[in-house]
Amino acid sequence: MHEDWHSSGTGKSADDGDDFMRPLDDFEGMRCWGELWARPGLGARDRSLVSIAVLAAQARFDELRTHVRGAVTSGCTVEEIQETLLQAGTHSSRDVVHQSFRVARAALSQPVRRFPARQRLAS
Repeated sequence: MHEDWHSSGTGKSADDGDDFMRPLDDFEGMRCWGELWARPGLGARDRSLVSIAVLAAQARFDELRTHVRGAVTSGCTVEEIQETLLQAGTHSSRDVVHQSFRVARAALSQPVRRFPARQRLAS
């Protein structure tokens, strides 16, 4: 998911992720996608659905688009994504839930790109 986040164009830092900022972006991504998503207790599917719910309820549509695409990679079904958006919609406005569905529909209509895992350097 981290690779899709960077390649999507929406996983930008506050400084727009230019070449100078790339090491910081990579570090932040490693902490979030590496450490947090590898914790026990929730699998990638569940973490994807939680992320979708939170982002939809907060009307963070650019990030929602990326997480919907990542959820498919994590094994979530379209129905699970729809149900998650409906559940999140109970905690936001009608306009927000409608826009969340439109964003998810657009994200799901695009093919999900698969990336090979990055090789880690020996420590």
